[in-house]
This record gives sequence, C-alpha cells and structure tokens, in this order.
Amino acid sequence: MKNIYLSAALIFGISNVAISQITTDYNTPNNDPVHLIDNILLGGGVVASNHSYLGDTMQIGFFNGVNSNIGLDSGVVMSTG
Repeated sequence: MKNIYLSAALIFGISNVAISQITTDYNTPNNDPVHLIDNILLGGGVVASNHSYLGDTMQIGFFNGVNSNIGLDSGVVMSTG
C-alpha cells in the first residue's frame, strides 16, 4: 500500500508543470500614476495630459508576467485595497 502512494506521488510530481506567479513592483517610479500611464500603459508616440489619481500609491504598480501562464508579458496593477 505504501508503494502505491509513493508511485502516485512520483507520477503527479513528474507530470505537474511548474509555473511561477507574476511579480509586482510598486517602488519608485512604478508607484507614480503619470509614469505608469505614459510609459507602461500607453507606450511611445501617445501623449496623455490632465492625469488624475486619488488613492494610496501602494494600490498601483507594475507587473511582470513573462514567467507565468496569464498570457500577458507586463502591465499595470490597480487595487481597491
């Protein structure tokens, strides 16, 4: 009986694919709404003005999802706290 559990654990461990989670960064400059909008969200060649943000800077940031399975390489994180 012990061998069955060991065999099942080995099969599950081998067949399970390791996928990491996204990494978030809310340190300067990635906690600045103007930086996130102009450089991350819009990109080059697009100009935005009259930025307005109400909230804590810990509620916004940048994420890197290259090593995850969410299908997005990077982007902006917004939280409601």
